[in-house]
Order: sequence, then C-alpha cells, then structure tokens
Amino acid sequence: ESRALEHDARGPASDYLQRAIAAGAVRRLPPQLLADMVWAMLIAVCAQPDTLARPDLVEAAGQCAWAAIRTP
Repeated sequence: ESRALEHDARGPASDYLQRAIAAGAVRRLPPQLLADMVWAMLIAVCAQPDTLARPDLVEAAGQCAWAAIRTP
C-alpha cells in the first residue's frame, strides 16, 4: 500500500519533469533522479527549524534545487 501511495505521489512530478526535459528546460536525466534531487533539498530544508523560520533561506534553497536540475 505504501508503494502505491508513493507511486501516486511521484507520478505528477515525473510527468511534469518528462515534459520539462522534452522542452529543454531541465537536464536530460531520468525524471525520477531529478525529482529525488529536489525532494532531498526539500527534506533538508524541512529538517532544520532554523531554516524554516527564515524565508530568505527557504527561497535560496529552492533556487539551489532549481539550479541543480535546470538546463545549464
């Protein structure tokens, strides 16, 4: 059941990333890898209460995640 839930949650992200890859907006890497990279950044931000309390750090982390997957 938990695997089905994970699949349901990851499906829209994978679909979006496949379209973004096709459009040349993000790196040509497996969509699941791209999603995992962004997910890891989100987990890191959420794990740090001090970071969550600072919108500037949350924004900077989001920009780092985008920089990691976007097409150079």
